[in-house]
Amino acid sequence: MTRLPILIENYIDTMALIAAHRLNLFVLLMTESLSIKEIAQILGTNERKKLVALLNYLVAIGALAVIDDVYVATDITRELADTTQPSCHMLELIAEQYMPTLRKLDKALHTNESAFELAFGGEPWLVRQSNPPMEKNFQTWLDCCTDQKTHAFVSEWDWSRYSRLLDVGAGQGALAQIIADYYPNIDVAVFDLPSVISRLEEDNPDSARVHAISGDFFERLPSEYDAYLFKSVLHDWKDESAVKILNVAAQQLNAKGRIIVIERLYCGSQYALNTPSVLQLERLNLMMSAIHGSSERTQVEFECLFARASLYIVQQQSLSGGFTLMELATQPIERV
Repeated sequence: MTRLPILIENYIDTMALIAAHRLNLFVLLMTESLSIKEIAQILGTNERKKLVALLNYLVAIGALAVIDDVYVATDITRELADTTQPSCHMLELIAEQYMPTLRKLDKALHTNESAFELAFGGEPWLVRQSNPPMEKNFQTWLDCCTDQKTHAFVSEWDWSRYSRLLDVGAGQGALAQIIADYYPNIDVAVFDLPSVISRLEEDNPDSARVHAISGDFFERLPSEYDAYLFKSVLHDWKDESAVKILNVAAQQLNAKGRIIVIERLYCGSQYALNTPSVLQLERLNLMMSAIHGSSERTQVEFECLFARASLYIVQQQSLSGGFTLMELATQPIERV
């Protein structure tokens, strides 16, 4: 049997998980094990056959288990009920933003707009700004993803060399907060759009260690920092826009300042290697194309990008999770 039927029918798994998430089934079953009758009563439904079909399918894919006609939680249930895990928020992102986007993949090949723009009528950042629930769900998912990697990033790089660090495009500031906690002598701040910073200040009113600054990184950045951090920012933008972002940062940077770029390095020639890590990167590359019209970049492509902004790699280091850190300067320095 070929993999084709599995590839085609995987969408059923995703849609069943989304339905269960929206019905709050995973959270319910984390509280107690329940019979079909009890679940139907809680959900307020008389459509028992439909409910049984959904629950039994979730059992078949391991998202639930059933013991003596009582539905119980599994490891998958626990992860999808945990709001600190990205998977919980990814289900809503898929339903709300990614499925409409991916339905436009073929149409996007015949226009200079991304599939997301065709689906929603505007660029992702503008659409999310005008839709606070959409913006909140995206930022929450992003922060959960960042939280899982942040501690490793902080321990794998010596951040003490910077005295004032600005995390640009920081979202809710998860990485900046951990850096501030690990390195209390560093003055750490986050920089993002006003709508993002406004929610950050609402959700974290007592975060005295990390300052929040709103603005547009296409226009200007605060000049009093000796390091600008761009973590998973450049892959959201096409080359012309990415160069403009880097130019703005380079113009504000002092002579001894540094720009830190953290991204995944793309290796297109590895597409034939059917491994989970390659599949993950190819999936991410496709989503960048669909959402932003951009892509992941190779080492050479990053070097060309930096050269266009008159920036030079002075240090480079591999990090956990397939990420690479590139430290840039405005003057060529012998690589370490």
